[in-house]
Amino acid sequence: MQASGPEPSSPLADSDNEFRKLDAELRAAGVDTSQFGFYDQPSSLNPTSLRESYARWVQLRPRDAAYDAHLRTVVPKLCELIISAFEADNWHGGCVEASTMMARMLDRLGIWSFSVIGSTTFEVLTRGLCCGFYRHDFQDFQDAVLGHAWVVIPPYGVVDATVALQQWGYDPITQFLPAFVAAENTRRILPHVSDVVSWRMRSHFDFTDGYLDEALHLRLEPDLTKFGLDFPAVQIEEGPLNMRYVPLHIYMSDGPLETINHGGAMGRSGGDIWDQVVAPVLGEV
Repeated sequence: MQASGPEPSSPLADSDNEFRKLDAELRAAGVDTSQFGFYDQPSSLNPTSLRESYARWVQLRPRDAAYDAHLRTVVPKLCELIISAFEADNWHGGCVEASTMMARMLDRLGIWSFSVIGSTTFEVLTRGLCCGFYRHDFQDFQDAVLGHAWVVIPPYGVVDATVALQQWGYDPITQFLPAFVAAENTRRILPHVSDVVSWRMRSHFDFTDGYLDEALHLRLEPDLTKFGLDFPAVQIEEGPLNMRYVPLHIYMSDGPLETINHGGAMGRSGGDIWDQVVAPVLGEV
């Protein structure tokens, strides 16, 4: 009779074990993981490692039905409130500010999250439409932020409140965009060079290198494969629209909510938007 080995563990058990191990490592490094936003606490970890550990901890953190119900009430409403504030300020292209504001606001609302920056592409095959916000591109104007930013709020794999409030101009893709993205059902994908690097940047490297490099994204982002094991690229389908989100870096605010966009060239600060728009509606949720 053939001897059998131990039964394989379940993915849920593996996640729980990883969470317990990570939580213990963070506490050993001097981090109080009971506190929202613990990525900015003093610790023996370097800031990048602590941010990535925070994001992974948030992903693995056990949740219950009551927490998920609270979250599903708050997150869509928060997206709507952020949109209303940005529209009132005629603020387009503020994805970084919006995502970092939302993460700090969610801390106050008792919801764990983290913000990321990366590349996002949009495609409607039936119309031959394809465009994107690429992390590796040429700046169209001074101080332009390359790429796109969004929030991960488990079980939401992508929450993008400003998808329709970017610098779209008259791009025909806009007729297919949702007001915001709050997607639980995402499909994990392997990023292609065209997800991360714009065609004009690829053409530049083609000219200087003498060949078209199909792995240029891995040359420009050498940690992408490893990073993607914990923070994978995903595809979301909204009718005929395919949206591909490729996270490249955990991107969190270095300061409290009140400092985000304080004195910015356009729009209100995170503190003002919280006080004037969000707290009156969600402060007691």
